[in-house]
Amino acid sequence: MYLAESNNIKSQICAAFIKLALAFVIIYGLTPFAVASDFNYPWRDRQKALVIDAYEKNPIDWQKMVTDKRVRAFIGKSSDGLQSPWSCAGNATEQKICKKSFQNYFMKRQLYHTRKTLAKALGLKWGAYHLGRPGNPIAQANHFLSFAKPEKDELIALDIEHDDPKKWISFKDAEIFCKTNLCAHRQIPCSLY
Repeated sequence: MYLAESNNIKSQICAAFIKLALAFVIIYGLTPFAVASDFNYPWRDRQKALVIDAYEKNPIDWQKMVTDKRVRAFIGKSSDGLQSPWSCAGNATEQKICKKSFQNYFMKRQLYHTRKTLAKALGLKWGAYHLGRPGNPIAQANHFLSFAKPEKDELIALDIEHDDPKKWISFKDAEIFCKTNLCAHRQIPCSLY
């Protein structure tokens, strides 16, 4: 009898779970249609300017992109967290991994500056951002400025992906990042909202 009751309870729980899952799919599956707005799809408004932030591994057809007169600017991820140390140590495998990370770093840097040159040559405004990670915020700001080499007419920004300071720069460190280097670089007063 206990086994039969147990199976019956399991069936009821399973049926309730399936109904809940279906309700979830129906409610959230239809939600995008219900809450679609110009804010969610700004590119649909032919009057709004567009700023492109393309993933570094995606190719870009620059000539085709600028045929859309709404495309006004490009913002590129320059640096990410702290710069790697300039020397490789450890066993052969560790040294090989370290050297590969430097190759990737220099390739990303070359790609960033190539995109910057192309964007400006095509008449687009340019901006750069640093992906903030845990660690010394002053060293990160210095790394960003060294990597991006921003000019006075370029937007510079700090990307904070989430409020988890174990994975991303903390808000306190973000303030230090901005105040100690970026504002000094631009020779402007800094304030955070």
